[in-house]
Amino acid sequence: MVDATPLDPEGPSRPLLRVLIVEDNPRDAKLTARALEGGGGRARIDVTGSLELFRDRLEKAEYDAILADYNLRAWTALDVLEVLKRSGKDVPLIVVTGVLGDEAAVECIKRGAADFVLKDRLARLPVAIQQAVEEKRLRAENKRAFEAISRLAAIVESSDDAIIGESLEGDITTWNHGAEKLYGYSAAEVLGQPISVLTPPDRSEEVAQIPASLGPGAPFEQFETVRVRKDGSLVDVSLSRFPLTDSRGEVTGVASIARDITARKRAEEALEKRTRELTYSQEALEQKTRELTRSNTDLQQFAYAASHDLQEPLRTMASFAQLLQKRYQGKLDTNADDFIHYIVDAAARMQGLINDLLAYSRVGSHGKEFVPTDCTTVFDQAVSNLQAAVAESGALVTHDPLPTVPCDGAQLVQLFQNLIGNSIKFRDTQTPRVHVAAERKASEWVFSVKDNGMGIDPQYAGRIFEVFQRLHTRTEYPGSGIGLAISKKIVERHGGRIWVESQLDQGATFFFTLPA
Repeated sequence: MVDATPLDPEGPSRPLLRVLIVEDNPRDAKLTARALEGGGGRARIDVTGSLELFRDRLEKAEYDAILADYNLRAWTALDVLEVLKRSGKDVPLIVVTGVLGDEAAVECIKRGAADFVLKDRLARLPVAIQQAVEEKRLRAENKRAFEAISRLAAIVESSDDAIIGESLEGDITTWNHGAEKLYGYSAAEVLGQPISVLTPPDRSEEVAQIPASLGPGAPFEQFETVRVRKDGSLVDVSLSRFPLTDSRGEVTGVASIARDITARKRAEEALEKRTRELTYSQEALEQKTRELTRSNTDLQQFAYAASHDLQEPLRTMASFAQLLQKRYQGKLDTNADDFIHYIVDAAARMQGLINDLLAYSRVGSHGKEFVPTDCTTVFDQAVSNLQAAVAESGALVTHDPLPTVPCDGAQLVQLFQNLIGNSIKFRDTQTPRVHVAAERKASEWVFSVKDNGMGIDPQYAGRIFEVFQRLHTRTEYPGSGIGLAISKKIVERHGGRIWVESQLDQGATFFFTLPA
């Protein structure tokens, strides 16, 4: 082995060449090594004189070049070439020999030798090695380029997108499997055909624009269009188009990638249709809401006007009925006394109903502005208003800490009073116990009014909030049955909701929500 030696002043800046000399004559091996040294550059040189050592060196080390004598004692450079070929390594081999006939030289080149140099012309050896190493480098680059092209070709061919190449004249030059799937043509059917076979008549200008849109540095184009299949059906595609250039940068053709967007288009059309329908529905809903608002306003005004206008004649009728009862009670027969009693009672009930209807109509039209209100104060006022019922029944009315909420304080007092009053009214034999609580849940407060009364059959849980709906007769429990309807209207005016959870003989819990 000859150690690496700088052979010129620039030696350290040049790459180190690893060279294996196959020579069984030590003197000739030295002459060959000196020829390398005289050519400049840096080299690490190994020398071997037997085929076995050559195999070993080739297996264990990597070389940039092999220099082999043609005629060795028991073998030739052709044997070295055979061993090198079987190893699978791409190492340029240069035959270095004293005499080499034309036939032998041709055979060496055919077997894979990179070059041959005569021993009496060793000065050419460094140049021959440099050329052989450069050729090897080019072969490696070509191999990598070919592998990259092969991978790219495999990707193109296996892509589900239609990838098509066309010449500047508009003829199809390449056609992948994705194009066959999308358009229905095989490659044999379309190669050489004009690209216009895929273009609907009303899109012909897109084909005409291709040459004009291309050129050195032409931008990448992407747009959505329509193409025609072999069977004549149309397909929506997203088309990407860009120029193909040669090594000099000149445009040689066009490449296009088409993706089927039929499903997306259908989805967009369905979405647009649904959006139009929703817009129409929204407009219709807004119109209906305006009509309902107007109708509700009209109804409230009517109820208020009717209730107000009925007050005077009803008061007159009730007054005269009471006067008749006072003057002639016991002076007529029994039937007359009963009839007079019925008139007085009916007039009183009618006045109660009208007053309740008036109160119901005023919830929305005569409400006050919402202001922060302490619900503990509201509770105290409601219980104070119910003091007679509380004292008469011995009810125990309690509460947990209650929040401050934005509300119409007067209406909230009425709401608490209605719910607590109902709990006291519809009691069983036990002493009434009513408890009010509130729990914060997200952006609202959930209030509860719980009692130990007779309870409500769950099948009537919704009905009890309707106007004038009663579950008991007037003889059992007085009232018009409008209290819970008013409560519902108050809660809804405040943007909340109200419901009840109950079972017969197990008490009831009324819940309502108010925005926090």
